[in-house]
Amino acid sequence: GGRYKIADRDPANDADAWNSTLGCGAAAETVRHMAPANCQTSVGCMHRSADPADGLTPTWQGVLIAGRAANGQHVPTAYDVCYCDGDCASPHAWFKVGGLNVKAATVQGPAAVNTRDFVRVLGSQTSWSATGVAKLLPDATSALRDSGCFEGEQSSNFVLGHSCSSTTSCSSPTTSTGAAGNSWENVALLVPGRAAVCYCDASCETRSHWFLLGWIPVAGPVAGQFWSSYTAVWAEIP
Repeated sequence: GGRYKIADRDPANDADAWNSTLGCGAAAETVRHMAPANCQTSVGCMHRSADPADGLTPTWQGVLIAGRAANGQHVPTAYDVCYCDGDCASPHAWFKVGGLNVKAATVQGPAAVNTRDFVRVLGSQTSWSATGVAKLLPDATSALRDSGCFEGEQSSNFVLGHSCSSTTSCSSPTTSTGAAGNSWENVALLVPGRAAVCYCDASCETRSHWFLLGWIPVAGPVAGQFWSSYTAVWAEIP
């Protein structure tokens, strides 16, 4: 059956297939192809189509591609999609069939400390897993990166209404729209500053499946507030 390869965007990949020093046959698989394992060499790509007998519309499932990070945050990234229909060990059999655009997701959450609201991870051009896992971690200096999301441990002293039993097992989304994103409702952040949103869509025991999607800025208490009470009456200061 056919084979595919996701390569970094490069005008050289547009070269004719007969040119073995340029074009898709010479291109390496991007290092941002996270899963499943596919290309060992520029022509040794092994991920099979979900239905190898379907030569007209081959489909490869469960492909995870990371975007490029700038200042610790993912930014839209364009890739070339290379394909081989047979004799894939030959560079001449590979040619470019199109492109893949990986977009950055949007994150939303409580705007003020100790205020219940939704936490959302959004993106309208994909299919989100209904069992995707999110973690909220304190990150006042925006120093966290993808590599820190896997081992980062969410604390009940930082988050209320969203729990994690381990570093890779957390509450399932309250609402999953599939095509638009996942939401967790009634979540409060207990410390002002910045909360990093780490996310894994599937197989979350694997380090490379965790990504930093962005930050939620959390404001502290509003200054200049005043309260009134009566002598000897129990009062509440919200």
